[in-house]
Amino acid sequence: GGFPLTVLKGGLLKQPSALTVTSTGDIYVTDLPGVPTQGHIVKITANSGSDFLSNLTLGLPAPITVGPSGGSLWYVGRDATGYDVLQAVDLKSKTITNVGQNLPKLRGTTGLKTGKTGVVVLSNSTADGGAMYVNIP
Repeated sequence: GGFPLTVLKGGLLKQPSALTVTSTGDIYVTDLPGVPTQGHIVKITANSGSDFLSNLTLGLPAPITVGPSGGSLWYVGRDATGYDVLQAVDLKSKTITNVGQNLPKLRGTTGLKTGKTGVVVLSNSTADGGAMYVNIP
């Protein structure tokens, strides 16, 4: 029960797409502020927001999850040919790497979650049907 609590409104958030919460309670939000697929990741801590990572080419929508180790964020970006790519950013160094190289070419990735055992699940929806992928790393 209880009442909803606004933790951040406006400012850095223009068109929030997806969010994830770390074990320390930090909230990370993919945001697409007006130009499709061009966005950033916002970090929300103690009712204030900061631009965690800017100038990203994101999927649409732009799912995000805490990575299997807990030390990274996994999100759906977009490559130069318009396909979705699964990317990881290290929470400390902010180094970005591509993950899930064995996935087929995807468009329309709608969900991304990490389970308690570290298994990553990705859902994809296209005109010819949907697909679910597990244990991606």
